[in-house]
Amino acid sequence: MIRKKTIPGTHLAGLMPAILISLLVHVGASVAAQPAPAAQYAIQQPAQSLADALRAISHETSTSVLFDPAVVRGRMAHAVSGNLTAFEALTAALEGTGLSAERMGDASFLVRPAAMPSATPASDVLASAGSATAELAAGDVVATADSKQDDTVKVARVEITGTRLKRINVEGPAPVNIYTAKDIEQSGQPTLERFLAGLNETSVSVGESTFGATLGQGTVQLRGLPLGTTLVLINGRRVEAVGTSQGNFFNLSLIPLAAIERVEIVPVGSSAVYGGDALAGVVNVILKKSIDGVSVQADLGAGRGFGDGSIALATGGHNADGSYVVLGSYKHSTALTEKERGFFVDVDYRRFGGEDARVPNCTPGNVSSVSGANLPGLSSSFAAIPKLASGQTAQISDFIATAGTTNLCDRYANGNGVALVLPEDTLSFHAAAEHLIGGSWYGFGEFTFARDRMRNHDNGLSIPDLTVTANNPFNPFGVDVQVTALLGPENGLQGVGRQTRFTRTLLGVRGTLVGDWETEATLSSSRDDSTQQNFN
Repeated sequence: MIRKKTIPGTHLAGLMPAILISLLVHVGASVAAQPAPAAQYAIQQPAQSLADALRAISHETSTSVLFDPAVVRGRMAHAVSGNLTAFEALTAALEGTGLSAERMGDASFLVRPAAMPSATPASDVLASAGSATAELAAGDVVATADSKQDDTVKVARVEITGTRLKRINVEGPAPVNIYTAKDIEQSGQPTLERFLAGLNETSVSVGESTFGATLGQGTVQLRGLPLGTTLVLINGRRVEAVGTSQGNFFNLSLIPLAAIERVEIVPVGSSAVYGGDALAGVVNVILKKSIDGVSVQADLGAGRGFGDGSIALATGGHNADGSYVVLGSYKHSTALTEKERGFFVDVDYRRFGGEDARVPNCTPGNVSSVSGANLPGLSSSFAAIPKLASGQTAQISDFIATAGTTNLCDRYANGNGVALVLPEDTLSFHAAAEHLIGGSWYGFGEFTFARDRMRNHDNGLSIPDLTVTANNPFNPFGVDVQVTALLGPENGLQGVGRQTRFTRTLLGVRGTLVGDWETEATLSSSRDDSTQQNFN
């Protein structure tokens, strides 16, 4: 017996919206789940050493590429050309080398022998390094992956800017901006301070001029926060404040520019990891550990009224047991003064809609009556001192034309002029070495010496409202008068000088204790002898 069951139309109509909504949700989820196309980059890389090719591709695609220098050493990469994704570019460069690029879960790539079995997932390799605050910086941070008979993966020590403690999954890594020696060279800047000043995330104190608080010493301020809130590290190690200044900072001018391998910048507050002096962030200067052969680097620059130049000579080498580098450099720059720029010579800015910034402290200066009455023989109580021939004594008649007028000028553009950029001579020496002691233990050392000199003769001594008595042979008025002036160069110049001698020595050992536990012990010493003086 067959029974027929009827569903009222009202019930069916009530189910239809729910069914349609469910379909729409599933369709939407399906569309959203489609992966976004991989970004393509215009890449033009010539045939070159494989290590250089991997670093170049990493830099151009902003992708982390991990590789073992021992594995890629001696291998050549094919030329890579076209609009390619990072994976396509790496595959093209690795063709015929016996190596392959494995994509990791965090959009990084691991280069290793193509036949290597995946005994250890690449994601676990990264996790074993701890907290990757630097996100395994593009191409400059390397991991070791060697093929062994027992199908194991050996991972070398990874350099990380930040803590090595593991983070919770919901906590994101801190951003790290990396600038290589090539980036610094291509910027054309002669000093590390000027290179940093051109970056979006940094600013610098007006340190190159006489008016600055740092008095010609290289500084960096991340995000424009005050001096002393940006921590400077050398090879990941803290350096103390040195130099003569009113702030707590390290003088970047003491680091030889030719010795810099790269600069890592954490442009966000890092005081939780490094302490209060990293409130604005961290600048980590990585120095070269080795070079191949001999290198000579010379730079020369000039502008209207000033110039600078440097020369550096380096030698080094490396093999399976260690590496070394020895580098010496000398840098010289001349002063750029206000006298060299018309904008500062004539500081009457009313022509630009500003104010008249001229003052009566000039050479020659001005004379005025002490009592407020008219000067004898003149129709005014003040007058500009006229320019006279050398050795000529002023007479009252010489002041008739200048009565009621005032000599006005920029006092800082007199004499040699106050420095907008201070002159500097810096002699630097840097040496670093690392050697295999035995097993997995290495001994290493670093030594840096710098002598920095600055001396600048600015302008003459200012004389504000000096009373010249009636019996002074150079006073033609016969009564006491007041003189406001600035002594000329023939009377001597005032200025500022500074001399710094900086020495830093570091010795250490590192190696593996038990299993994957690594240790490092260092002993370091630094000394700063600085003097600063104002002279007349």
